[in-house]
Amino acid sequence: MPYMKIACIGNMNNNLFCVTRFLRDKGYDAHLLLLQEFDHFLPETDSYNDDYKAYTTQLDWKHGNHWSKTKQSLAADLVPYDFIIATDISPAFINKAGRRIDIFTPAGSDVFIYPFYKSDHLIPKRSDIYRYAFAWHQRKGVQKARHLSLGTTNEGFEAALDRIRFKGKRLPVACPFIYEPQYRLNGAPDPFKNSTHYEAFREIREGFDFVLFHHSRHEWRLDPESLHYKANDRLIKGFASFLDKRKGSKACLVMLEYGTDYLASQELVRSLGITDHVRWFPMMSRKDLMAGIRICDLGAGEFGHSWFTYGTIYEFMAMGKPVMHYRIDELYKDDYPEFYPMYHAHTTADITQRLLEYGEDPQAFQKTGEDSRQWFHRYAVEKPLEAYEAVIRESDNAGPLN
Repeated sequence: MPYMKIACIGNMNNNLFCVTRFLRDKGYDAHLLLLQEFDHFLPETDSYNDDYKAYTTQLDWKHGNHWSKTKQSLAADLVPYDFIIATDISPAFINKAGRRIDIFTPAGSDVFIYPFYKSDHLIPKRSDIYRYAFAWHQRKGVQKARHLSLGTTNEGFEAALDRIRFKGKRLPVACPFIYEPQYRLNGAPDPFKNSTHYEAFREIREGFDFVLFHHSRHEWRLDPESLHYKANDRLIKGFASFLDKRKGSKACLVMLEYGTDYLASQELVRSLGITDHVRWFPMMSRKDLMAGIRICDLGAGEFGHSWFTYGTIYEFMAMGKPVMHYRIDELYKDDYPEFYPMYHAHTTADITQRLLEYGEDPQAFQKTGEDSRQWFHRYAVEKPLEAYEAVIRESDNAGPLN
């Protein structure tokens, strides 16, 4: 009996490229199938070599062509694969193909936006009908997935899942979406030296005593109820207040020109008179981001909604950096036997206070970062892979290649 061939479809946030590599490391015949990906979510942006080309395929599945794809052509795309791990828009195509997802790993919009299209027109246009069809297939694709891989979320995300009426089994783990083995130096050549921004990051590290890193999208002028609301302005104001309380501090806030409100953030920085203490970088790939994270002292996440984990937080933890963000522990008390250590902050005053505390005891923050790295390895890598392997082994023809 041949061993199964696994398709990992979609690469939003680089998630399934990481899953593919982890599974291949364990001997499974896993392949990455790309959709219409953002440039910064292509495999080359999260890898220091081009080995991925041997197991990566580009699909012609896009937001705008779902309607024109036949069931037969989509089914043909999936014929080589026995087991499907999927994310982003792929459920709509997989459902239309007549296949069922084995493990669905939500990225966000694929759960709370794509399945619920609403037209702005009183009389639907042809384009609306196509979008309604896409939304119906997206909803059905998620609903019929055998397993849903999802860690701790919040009320808004859970409400969207309730509307979809997911019928399968829930795996209480997020997909292992940071391939941390490539960041372990272990005496090997430093991969970060090849980063486009290596020298700029090095200059920041040498020029400042304290480096605060924030690489979330700037989304703070929208409805605070939106799940995309990140309250970046609170971080900027809190940092400015910290500088005011610590006159002469050689502190730097590093941010990216990323998101619909980054220009407003830049204007806020100017209005607060802290331009000399802020460094802006263009949106960049993860392999470059990790070079920047390595030189920071403290990572800043989101401050608008309570989330237990998300990509930016895990990127800090994978590098052993302490993180500061908004987390209401009471919401997650039944989800993990232990929480990763972090620094809670929600308001501008909270942020200022955490920054002052760092100055009082930087060694304690450093230990927090190392402890969070250990938690990350156990709960964000080992346990999710154990859950995925269990599902794979339960399937027909399951088994590693070696």
